[in-house]
Amino acid sequence: MKIGIDLGTTHSVVGIWQDNAVKLIPDMEGNVLVPSIVGLSEDNYILVGQAARDRLATHPAHTICEFKRFMGTDKTFSLGEQDYSATELSAILLKSLKEQAEHYLQEPITEAVISVPAYFNNKQRQATQQAALLAGLKVERLLNEPTAAALAYGLDNKDCEQTYLVLDLGGGTFDVSVIEVFNDIFEIHASSGDNYLGGNDFTNVIEEDLYKKNDLYKGFFSDSELRNIWSLCERLKCQLTNESTASFNFEYKEKTYSYTLTLEDYRTLCSELIERIKFPINRAMSDADLTLEDVDGLILVGGATRMPIFQQQISRVFSRIPQTQYNPDHAIATGAAIQAGMSARAKELKDVIMTDVCPFTLGVEVNNKHGQSEFLPIIERNATIPVSETRSVYSAHPEQEKVLIKIYQGEHYLPKDNVFLGDLEINLEPLNIIQELYLTYTYDLNGVLEVEVTNVASDKKYRTYVGENEESLSESELRERFSRLNALKVLPKDKLVNTAFKAKLERLFQENLGDKRREIGEAIGQFMEVLETHDNHKIERMIENIKRYLSY
Repeated sequence: MKIGIDLGTTHSVVGIWQDNAVKLIPDMEGNVLVPSIVGLSEDNYILVGQAARDRLATHPAHTICEFKRFMGTDKTFSLGEQDYSATELSAILLKSLKEQAEHYLQEPITEAVISVPAYFNNKQRQATQQAALLAGLKVERLLNEPTAAALAYGLDNKDCEQTYLVLDLGGGTFDVSVIEVFNDIFEIHASSGDNYLGGNDFTNVIEEDLYKKNDLYKGFFSDSELRNIWSLCERLKCQLTNESTASFNFEYKEKTYSYTLTLEDYRTLCSELIERIKFPINRAMSDADLTLEDVDGLILVGGATRMPIFQQQISRVFSRIPQTQYNPDHAIATGAAIQAGMSARAKELKDVIMTDVCPFTLGVEVNNKHGQSEFLPIIERNATIPVSETRSVYSAHPEQEKVLIKIYQGEHYLPKDNVFLGDLEINLEPLNIIQELYLTYTYDLNGVLEVEVTNVASDKKYRTYVGENEESLSESELRERFSRLNALKVLPKDKLVNTAFKAKLERLFQENLGDKRREIGEAIGQFMEVLETHDNHKIERMIENIKRYLSY
């Protein structure tokens, strides 16, 4: 028996395909939603799920939550006298879900389909696979969360040709996917997202407003008091789902404080978060070459999509009401269970075919004709997987003896701003000529990237895999690269115009694909070259020329 698992930031769910339907498996207390929380009791027992959540406010120093946000990094969490990585904490949670399913089914479980955010990078997917392995589970497939949700919604309509936009706002991440359903085929056309935008961020906004209005500072409070206040803010957020005004009181140093928030004021407080929602939607629709009229249905997934301010924003953009016939907390697990049934060759699902996409661009660092380092895309984002692409690269000079192939993942023009995945050293032949190398990237359904390099002169092949063996890459290096990819850069005021223009070009490079992307890359190279002259007149002319050439 194979199980499907929604491994969420705030809650997790496990399900199976049984008797021609999905069965979501409850825990010992009868709850389907299992809090993604790990804790330690006074007598040093590990607590998982609701048991750990119950101690979150009272024993915050011995309880850990939201660790999913740190998958694939070197961040550690202290629990008692031990430090745990996000991978190890996820393994503890997965093992508990595995045992929950085994208790229900009365048989051992060794295989699972596990959902991940569509915008998880290779390192985060790799960390999820390792967590499953530590929990005693073989990963049959890592399934993108919006894909799982679309599978849950679309299975009832698989004979109709429909295009859905899946909007998945969970506790810690926001994912968007475009899926087309036709003739028993589920085809993902594009995915985008924000790994640091979720329902918890909307709670944090309330918490910050509370401190501001009451002239309080977080440093005043103990960890336990902070967690209790945050829980009150979370509850108030949920109240605003059905009410126009919500309030609560809390005590601090024998004084009672009150906090009230209207839905309209909450919408104002969250305006920046709402704006961040637009970018992944626009990118996914642009990559899929869709207009608003092309979208047949909107599917909301994740508990945070219940928020009126979210639903109103989506309805305003698309001028329609999203589909909510499935519980948004259960849709991903439902889809994962369906995929598990398909993997187990359940006869009711044998005719369903599903494709997915590579959510990030995969490429290599090269030197351009201006002598600058740039990112050369090999597999561009939203390519249907499995996928294999080959490009030619060349040695820098005739006397060169070795080439170091540096593998990156991301959307930025500069390699250092992308996620470094690994490298491969190639020996060149002593021919005293510029030598050609065939560079082939192959990306599979579980996020494993095979890089094969063929030396044309000798026909020798070199190969490495990214995503199979985490120990081959330094965790500190992964943390550094990941942080650099997401860090905000402060621009010097005296170079604001030039650096802002360069940033705009780099954004255009991220947003576009194919020939247009290469044109923008060439423009970036030219602009960076003229910047080195420090001639303001030349720089101004170059800016105007690029604007005319790119027509914006």
